[in-house]
Amino acid sequence: MSESKTGAAVRMATDAPSEKGVSFTDLEAALGRDVPSVRGRIRGEGIERVARLLLSAAPVIAFLAPLGWPDQLGIGRPGLVPWLILGETLERVVIVCFFLALSAQTWTLLSWWHLGRRRELLGIISSVIALLVGVLWLAWLSPSPAMGSVQPDVVRPPVVATVVLAAVALGAQLFASRPGTVHSVRAQARGALMRVLPPEQQESLIAERREVLDVLRTRQLIDQATADRAAALPLGDWWTLDTDKPRGPYRRSLAAEGSAGSERRSMPSSFTNSTMALRCLKAVALVAPFGMMLLPIGNPGIDGSGGGMRSVMESDGFRGDTLVTMALFCATAGVIGQVWTIFDWWRLGRRGDGLWLAWSWTALGSAVVTLVIFPFFLTGSWRMHVLTGPILAVAISAAVALVLLYAASVPGTVHEVREAGRAEDLANGHRVPDPTPEPTADQN
Repeated sequence: MSESKTGAAVRMATDAPSEKGVSFTDLEAALGRDVPSVRGRIRGEGIERVARLLLSAAPVIAFLAPLGWPDQLGIGRPGLVPWLILGETLERVVIVCFFLALSAQTWTLLSWWHLGRRRELLGIISSVIALLVGVLWLAWLSPSPAMGSVQPDVVRPPVVATVVLAAVALGAQLFASRPGTVHSVRAQARGALMRVLPPEQQESLIAERREVLDVLRTRQLIDQATADRAAALPLGDWWTLDTDKPRGPYRRSLAAEGSAGSERRSMPSSFTNSTMALRCLKAVALVAPFGMMLLPIGNPGIDGSGGGMRSVMESDGFRGDTLVTMALFCATAGVIGQVWTIFDWWRLGRRGDGLWLAWSWTALGSAVVTLVIFPFFLTGSWRMHVLTGPILAVAISAAVALVLLYAASVPGTVHEVREAGRAEDLANGHRVPDPTPEPTADQN
């Protein structure tokens, strides 16, 4: 641990204004800022909020884009806005915006679940905006000709997918949430990352923590009983000392005698709450791009180039509108799968995983191959026009996942994080999912 890191934590305790009191959550967060996984989690929470705000703004752009077009609904007015976007340009803008909105709703749902089904204002606002703008665009696409000279069949698939997922996300947050906020859950997740560090790093953090307590006690910002309770708590659990303060999201009494580890956390670890149903859904989403590539195999195609080939299901392949519809479902699921991979990578402390890399490479390769071979099996350029945007969305999301997995991962394995979370939940008396962990390449 560097001296600058130690000095920063001690300075935070030294410079804490006496009138504002002490935030143990902030103090312990400072202790972990020299540890890549913990520092990444702290910074990642701020980056995540900014990214979600930007993604949530995408539907607003989709709403504003056609307003310069004097359409038959009377919504657009010449001169109302200083732009005029129509035709293929408008199609591209809307497709990009709604795939970004789809990614935002996927992240919102996953965050809601893994943070203990706690309601979050940002998630609710994001879902409401995506739902309202999506429904509005579906209404705009109903008349003929469609607004802005766009082809309804090209724009409608990502809009419908976003509307459905936004409705599910909004319903889950409004009607299936638990009491409380995400503040304590996020603090617990940061603490759990500290407890999977190598023993020597944990000892170094604990030693610095004692130094911080000495500073606070010397300044009389805490009494001896509080200092004893703080020293007795496991590494990463100082957030529990803030829960009995008025500003905390939960009010809990801590044991006055300060016995070591006497306080049980009220929430299970977010590292181990992936149920079998979620694992199956993620598996389907990850394999979807590969399935998309296989859809036309067995179909002789326009020029007979596929003659004699058979799909893995020994079928005659899909063709025409059925092929387009199935490919759209696969592409949408593929985007969700890659966003899910990025979410799990961030949630589990930015650990790399060989299986995630394999599926992201598969999605990227499948999307590229699909773009090459599908024109041979589709009559009419409009059908390929409908598919190009969704397939590119799969390729781009997979490329983003690969960049993060290769360039921004920290040492360690996903398996050790999950096992540590499971052991902690068992020790705290929580129920845990199936003891068979989600398969990862690190276990092979």
